[in-house]
Amino acid sequence: MIFILRRYLGGPFELPTSHLDHRVWFEFWGPLGHGLDSAVMSNEQTSPPGTTLSEQQSKSLLAKYGVPFLDERTVASAPEAVSAAEELGYPVVAKLNGEAIAHKTERGLVRLNLGSAEAVNDATTVLFDSATEADGEVSVLVAPMVRSNRELICGTSTDPQFGPTVLLGVGGILAEAIADVAIRLIPITPQDALEMIGDLKTQDLIGAFRGEPAIDREQLAGVLLALSAAVVADPTIRSIDLNPVLIVDGMPVAVDALVETDEADALVETDEADALVETSDSEVAR
Repeated sequence: MIFILRRYLGGPFELPTSHLDHRVWFEFWGPLGHGLDSAVMSNEQTSPPGTTLSEQQSKSLLAKYGVPFLDERTVASAPEAVSAAEELGYPVVAKLNGEAIAHKTERGLVRLNLGSAEAVNDATTVLFDSATEADGEVSVLVAPMVRSNRELICGTSTDPQFGPTVLLGVGGILAEAIADVAIRLIPITPQDALEMIGDLKTQDLIGAFRGEPAIDREQLAGVLLALSAAVVADPTIRSIDLNPVLIVDGMPVAVDALVETDEADALVETDEADALVETSDSEVAR
């Protein structure tokens, strides 16, 4: 099997087909387009377009499996956004939300550090006015503004030969510079998840960093297990992007999410999801 590592390692590199580990790049980061460039197999296969869920839909789906998100509100008008901000506390973030909206940052559809009712009203008014006909039905997500010195990327992708895989990597402005990732085939075990964290070369970011506590490895492993559980429970999931995952007081929290599915409606069985999450949590706790 030949993988062409386009930008970072120069390739091509030969890899035994019986093994896929964290040193292997795979086609990833489609919906968000952040961080890592694609790796393309010499026998590249194409698949029909999938359905990309909105950020709100993606978060709602993944939260059922235990992915940690901020407490946020979905609003349909600027006055509603102001009310949401008052409930959450300032400062807040406002983002335009819709099924056809993936590249919010590139389009200027994210407003950060909104510290007053006037700022929220003005920002959300501009966001709604920025929506195009191609965006379809839109809303605005209002969430607390959080800051972190560390960003990670987590997600899943489906390789045409190896099947579903889960990824953990260093995110933010360092992503392309250091290309530090760990990859495993799905499903993963709690031990797999912890080993992925240990596989990252940039271990200084995992420990105490710039006055912040060390990352809670069990909580981060729980995020990876939740992604694995989601894909096992719902085979229609083609890819998941959590980018970035911020580290706040040592705890991981995903502030953006996109899920791509093979079908218009992801098949989520709540009972099965709860069982998978409970099993994963109990095994990590051991």
